[in-house]
Amino acid sequence: MKCLSCSSLLLLLFVPAFSQEFTIHSNGLIYDEATIKHLHHIVDSLHLTQKSCGLVREYHALAQGKAHFIEIQGEQAEAAYEAIKAGISYENFRTRFEADVLKENLTVLRTYYEERNVKLVEVMALPEKHRVVTEAELAPPEDAFAGKWVAWYDVQKRYADSDLATLSAYWFTESMQRARMDDKYAVLLQYADCMIDTNTQIFLETASQKWARYFDNKADSAKRTGNKIDQAMSFADSYPGKPYQEDFKDYDSYLEAGEKWNKKRLAWLKDTVAKSDTLRMLFNEAYSQALKSGTYERAFEMAVGAALSKRHELQLLRSRIVYGQCSADASPRRHVQNIAAAAAESHSWDVFLRAHLDIMNDNVDRASDGSWAWGERDTYIREMEELGINVTDLLIGVCLRVDDAPENHYFASVSRTGRALAETRTPGEVEQKLLAMIGDEKLDDYNRLLLVYLFKHYNHHLKNQVRQKKNTAALTEAMKKMPANLSADLKPDFEGR
Repeated sequence: MKCLSCSSLLLLLFVPAFSQEFTIHSNGLIYDEATIKHLHHIVDSLHLTQKSCGLVREYHALAQGKAHFIEIQGEQAEAAYEAIKAGISYENFRTRFEADVLKENLTVLRTYYEERNVKLVEVMALPEKHRVVTEAELAPPEDAFAGKWVAWYDVQKRYADSDLATLSAYWFTESMQRARMDDKYAVLLQYADCMIDTNTQIFLETASQKWARYFDNKADSAKRTGNKIDQAMSFADSYPGKPYQEDFKDYDSYLEAGEKWNKKRLAWLKDTVAKSDTLRMLFNEAYSQALKSGTYERAFEMAVGAALSKRHELQLLRSRIVYGQCSADASPRRHVQNIAAAAAESHSWDVFLRAHLDIMNDNVDRASDGSWAWGERDTYIREMEELGINVTDLLIGVCLRVDDAPENHYFASVSRTGRALAETRTPGEVEQKLLAMIGDEKLDDYNRLLLVYLFKHYNHHLKNQVRQKKNTAALTEAMKKMPANLSADLKPDFEGR
C-alpha cells in the first residue's frame, strides 16, 4: 500500500475518530499506568523531586543596546548606502539625506547566526520590528558597535520597467551589552540544564530521516525479502487472528480489533522468544541488520521490544527520524511519543524528558505546517506534573534566551509553553512568578518582553474568563514597570503572536 496523500490526511483530520492524536489511557494520560510507574521509579531513584541544581556558572543575556533607525526608499537609497559604507557620521547623514522612516533611541537586540555557510548579524528593535540583516564581515567588530552603522540595501522589481531601492540601517549610540543574568534567573537556566541533559539528544547522530508510511507499515519489499528482518517479522505476524480492514464495516472497529490483537501478539512473542535460543538469535541478527540498513518501521520496532527488550526498541526508534508529509500528518509526533514511552520503560530519563518536551513544543520535522493545524496538537503538561518535578521553573527556564547557553541547551517555544502552562495545577504560582519577572528591572529587556508574550499565550488559553480578566489587569500593571519605549507598543490582550 502506498503512503497516504496529504489530501487524504486532511480528510482524516476532520473525522471524529482522529480528533485525539494519542491514545488517552485509563489514568487520563498519554502514557499507560505501567509507563508512569517506570517514570515514578526513575524520578524517585534520581531524587528529581528534590533536585535544586545549585548555580555553578554565569549566564549572559543576548546583546542589547540603544540605536537610531532610518529607512530610505527610492533614488536616494543607493547614495545613502554608499555614504554609510564610506563612514559618514549620523549628524552628517541627517543633514545630507531625508529619511522616509526615522526612529531614535530604540532598544535593539543583536544576534549572530549562519545561513548557507555565511555568518550573518541581525539587529532588531524591540518589540520585534525593523529587522536589519547583513553579513557579519560588513558589520562593526562585536565589541565596537558604538558610533557605527549596520545597514542593509536591496533593490526589488516593482514593475517590468521599475525598480524600488531600499536602505534600512541602524546607527548605534552606545555599545551593545550582554548583561549578566541575576542569580535568581540564572538558577532557572541552570535547573533546565541539569534536568535536561545537554549531552543527550533524542535521535542518534547516525539516525536517518524517513517519510512516514501508513496502515501497512511495510518497508520496500525489494530490500527486505528474505533478509533477517523479514524472517523475524514473518514469525511475529504468525500469531493467529490478525484482523484485516476489509472484514470490518468501519475503521474504528478495525483499529480497536487491531490494538487488542497486537497486545496479545506482543505478549505471546515475548514469552515464546524467551524460551527459544534460536528465535532470540534470529531477532538479535534482525536487530543488528536493521541498525545497519535502516530498512525497518514501527511494526518491527514493537516486535523487537517484545522479543528482546525496550532498550533495543528505543535504539531502533532513535535511529529513525519520521518526517511529516504535511500539517495533518501526526506521525512525527507519534514517533516521538513512542520514543518517550520506550525511554521511560528502559529507565532513560534524559531521553524521555527531551522527547516529551519535543511533543509539548511540537518540535518535529514536516514538509509544511499550516497554522490551522496547530490547535489540534495538545501540550500534555499533566504528564510532567504527575511526576512531581518543578514544572513551573523548568518551563520558564527553557523560555529564557541567553547568549552563552551550553551546546544543546533546550530552548522552548514561547507560544506552546504558554498554552501548556494554561493547563497547570498551580496557576497562581505561574502567574505570580511571570508577573514578578516582567516587572523586574534586573531582568534584561528582551527576556521581559518574551515573558509578556508567554503570559499572554498562557492567559489566552485559560478556560476561566474571570481569571483571564484579572490577569489582563495584572499584566497591564506589570508592563508599566518596563521601559517606556517597550511598553508603549505593547498591549496586554492576546494578539495572536
